[in-house]
Amino acid sequence: MTVHDTEEQRVERLLAPLQDIPPVPYRERRAPTGRRWARPVLVGAACLAVIVAVGAAIFTAGGGSPSQPAATNPTPAPAPTATDGGAPPTGTNTGSVPAAPELGVWFIQDGKLVRVPTADPGSGPGAEQRALEALLAGPPAGYTSQVRPGTKLESFALADTIATIRLSGRTPVDQALEQIVATILDSGAAHWVRFGVEEGLVDRTLASLQPDAAAPVELVRAQYDGTRVQFAGTADTFEANVQLRLVEGTKELAQTFVTATCGTGCRGSYEGAIDVPAGVVLDLDTGKLVGPGGTPVQLEAFTTSAEDGSERDAVRLDITPAGS
Repeated sequence: MTVHDTEEQRVERLLAPLQDIPPVPYRERRAPTGRRWARPVLVGAACLAVIVAVGAAIFTAGGGSPSQPAATNPTPAPAPTATDGGAPPTGTNTGSVPAAPELGVWFIQDGKLVRVPTADPGSGPGAEQRALEALLAGPPAGYTSQVRPGTKLESFALADTIATIRLSGRTPVDQALEQIVATILDSGAAHWVRFGVEEGLVDRTLASLQPDAAAPVELVRAQYDGTRVQFAGTADTFEANVQLRLVEGTKELAQTFVTATCGTGCRGSYEGAIDVPAGVVLDLDTGKLVGPGGTPVQLEAFTTSAEDGSERDAVRLDITPAGS
């Protein structure tokens, strides 16, 4: 190669050695003819594997509960709200919570007796005594009391609807008497009040100096103890006499006589027992005494007229087994 060679001559000389290499034959590129299903299958399998993996992660994160998605913070339920300034209620069924028990204590306002609901410091039997003790403790603001301050309750007993009480000092009168009687009778368990060993019984009518509106003879208990019928009641009759008998319909089976603790314008109490004659049995299915005629036996109390000896003011009471 010299400086006089042209550019084309120099290229020809450089390519001359390549002329002896045989040409490579041309082969057309063709798409593969088999396994066209492989790609879609592989893609679907990969997607399924991802779905399974995500589901397993959700199940594990949710503690196995299908109703709680993973990585989700549930909104807590609102706490109960106290409406009275105290602690919130412990249950959700607030409608079933019973009202707090109360006592009916009678005080005076504007010269008249009024019932003042008072919280019951106890529970169960004995509400009449607790009400009386609340009365003796003195009136709340806005009320007065005619009961002598410092009066103490020395004893209290309740039987056969009669409350027998003993107070320190003199027996109360007028409005003080009305307050005490109304307070003891407020619950309905007692119908009469006896003060200490005094014979007479007092209800609200008598305490307010009104005529006795009760029936002349009352029966409050008639119980069969296996051989006799034990009874109790109250009466305001001539010379305090009370007649009693067992009857089956209109048939008299047995009779007895007692005297009340007070009579002729004064109501007293009475009690006693009457023997059950042969042929009278206790029906265990009904719990009633049955006479010879197969029908229930009742206890009847009555009085007799001082003028002609006729029967008056008869009342009857069903007989129940003792302890029922």
